[in-house]
Amino acid sequence: MDGGIEQTRDIYSKCCFDMIKRIYIIVLSMVIALSAMGVQFSHLSVSGSAVEEGEMPMRQLDNRYVSYLSLSPGTFTLNGTDSRGNAVALGIDDYGKVSADGVAVTVDTSIVVKMTYDVSDSSLQIKPISSLSLKGTVVPDETCLDYVGKGVWRGSVNLSGETVDEYLNRYFYFVFNNDDNQAVRPIPGTFRVATSDNKISGLENIRINRGVYDITLDMSDYTYAIDSPVDEERISVFGSSVANGQGAELMHGYAYLLGEQLRTRYADGESPNGFYTSGVSIGGNNTANLLDRYPDVLNDFGRYVIIGLSLGNEGIHESTNQEAIFNGFVTNMLTLINKLRSDGKIPVVVNNYTRGDYNESDYGCVKKMNLLIHGWDVPSINSLGAIDDGTGKWSVGYIADVAHPNTQGHKEFMCAFVPSLFDAILAGKSHPRRDTSQQIELKENMTLVITPEGTLHPFTLCFRVKVTGACRLLNFAHETGSLTGTGSLWLNGDGTVTYNSPRNGSVTASESAVNDGDWHDIALSHYYARGYTALYIDGKEVAHVHENINLNGGFTVAGSKDFGSSVCVSEIALWRAGMNEDEMRAHHDGEMLKSSLEIYSPMKLDNNGKIVNFAQSLNEIKVSGISTANTLTGRGVGDAALTTSTDGSAMHFINRIHVYDNH
Repeated sequence: MDGGIEQTRDIYSKCCFDMIKRIYIIVLSMVIALSAMGVQFSHLSVSGSAVEEGEMPMRQLDNRYVSYLSLSPGTFTLNGTDSRGNAVALGIDDYGKVSADGVAVTVDTSIVVKMTYDVSDSSLQIKPISSLSLKGTVVPDETCLDYVGKGVWRGSVNLSGETVDEYLNRYFYFVFNNDDNQAVRPIPGTFRVATSDNKISGLENIRINRGVYDITLDMSDYTYAIDSPVDEERISVFGSSVANGQGAELMHGYAYLLGEQLRTRYADGESPNGFYTSGVSIGGNNTANLLDRYPDVLNDFGRYVIIGLSLGNEGIHESTNQEAIFNGFVTNMLTLINKLRSDGKIPVVVNNYTRGDYNESDYGCVKKMNLLIHGWDVPSINSLGAIDDGTGKWSVGYIADVAHPNTQGHKEFMCAFVPSLFDAILAGKSHPRRDTSQQIELKENMTLVITPEGTLHPFTLCFRVKVTGACRLLNFAHETGSLTGTGSLWLNGDGTVTYNSPRNGSVTASESAVNDGDWHDIALSHYYARGYTALYIDGKEVAHVHENINLNGGFTVAGSKDFGSSVCVSEIALWRAGMNEDEMRAHHDGEMLKSSLEIYSPMKLDNNGKIVNFAQSLNEIKVSGISTANTLTGRGVGDAALTTSTDGSAMHFINRIHVYDNH
């Protein structure tokens, strides 16, 4: 009986083992089948007599392998290497599936195709491609690229389609077979492209201004390229809504107005260069957005790039961590500047400006940021000094809405640009450096005359002087319609300074005496939009007047004939912007504030009597009152004098500085 039980157990065990074995074999077969369906390749190509150049690689996209190529009469197979390093050759089996047991595919006509091998179902799809066209707002009808081989389409096209002025709405994209379901668009911020079946979200159109371009779509590596000669006179304006003209009539903001000014200067013979502006700005953008869409500015092919952004779009007003916002703006701006330079561009930065909702903390961040930008090794524009009301908000009458200036506000922004800035950059003028080691002595009847380029609205004029007596330090003419007036700065006998407004009386600063034989910084700063003129002495605001100045002519500095005394001048600076106390204190402490700087002269004279404006402009300082009997004396501070004299003529030139005789 026991033997029967053991035999029964053996039979049962054998049955279980056979069942397990059969299940294992079935499962193993399923695994092998699934593995064959999902096999991956380290390399796969289309090869054979039907294939251009005999072989075209396939690009892996998830479980699909894709190739764009031309076929001609002949045959082809899929060949490559699997993930284990084994060579594979695939054809089509009796069921129309890709298989190692399949045969080569026969082609009986010449055709360009998109070939897709889907390993998940072993299918091979071949779509004929009859055309690759461009579509979009800048594209004329029936604009196509030619197939040039190896998955590449190329052509020279004139993107002259009519569209609205706003840059955001100027675009194109690629389309196969004139079918939007076969569109090809870039992955944002890159020159890589994808099709609608690539399952990549957020594909964008290619934004571009009108023009003639060589355009390439390379579907062998899924990239596109746009080529055109760099325009040495084009200034791309790369920024947000204010840079795009938001708030101005017809969107003709400061960038547009600057372009018009530059065209006028060229037409009038004031500039040998036909500079013009080209907008690539989009409303709402911040520094991260510009980095994300960096190809936009490269595709504009300008030599110069104005970066027009602000802390407002970074979220400074809403942030509970303003330091992080501030530091992020600095990091991204410097990254943009470095990228532009590495790509052969010349960047120019528009400083931060006002907003209607800024509070004291926001304003502090803006002023701090602008002080940083003043010192960067890049040309910059002091837009805050154009229409600041003194609290970080727009001046009354210059606002379109909380975030944007109106047309008049944009005009003030434009006035903060040095008109010959781009001429000076092209001429090779570098950034100025502070130098207080030199001085000139202006004796009786000698004056320095500074005439700003173009229309000057906001301005700050600062001079470093040493005086022991009384004298007139500054004189200028004001004109509004038929009304005229004279503004002046006087150093009184008791050492106080009086500003005589051409429109609104006079004020005297009595805080300290400045005729003590020491050097002092005396500045007049005018906010045209705000209607405010401030007098600064040694970086401190000591008096102010409410007025609007329309300058008629230039500034005359240190005209001392009234008292017969002499004045020593060590520095003169003219900015095309009003300056707040933080800025003037920084200047007094020795910082080089370069934003909107039209004149910077350290009064340095060499043996040839040369006085040079070191600011990035082509403006010059005129010296009046020199004669053979009345010479201009220059020397290092504390050094022996170097003297220049005239040649007795009515006018002569010392380098680029006009020197006039007054006899």
